[in-house]
Amino acid sequence: MSPSRILVVDDVRHIAHFLKRVLEKAGFEAHALYSGERLEEAIRQLQPAAVLLDVNLPGRSGLEICRALRQDPATRDLRILIVTAHSFDAGVHEIHEAGADWHFTKPISPTALLAKLQELGVEPGENGRRKAS
Repeated sequence: MSPSRILVVDDVRHIAHFLKRVLEKAGFEAHALYSGERLEEAIRQLQPAAVLLDVNLPGRSGLEICRALRQDPATRDLRILIVTAHSFDAGVHEIHEAGADWHFTKPISPTALLAKLQELGVEPGENGRRKAS
């Protein structure tokens, strides 16, 4: 069985690479983008089980992107985990109102990230898309 794909979107390249490496070491297939510019295209091509989405991205914010993904029938069941540099960048209520499944404040604990993915049903060796309810 092929590993679940995770898409990491963070404009801070070393953070994106760190998260990608953590996910790969855990058995996921991970890909990184450094802006939200080509995100929809990447999602169509990769069909990831989850997206780690930074709040502060050039152009559109991660929350705007999250809302758009939730409104699109093709991506509404995608697991979306928001990443923010500071807990005050976006309020928890605003993050979850945008449709995020969870949020993390940087720096992200690899153990917490992997545990949350597992809790959300995204496993390294399975297609972890959320089942429509």
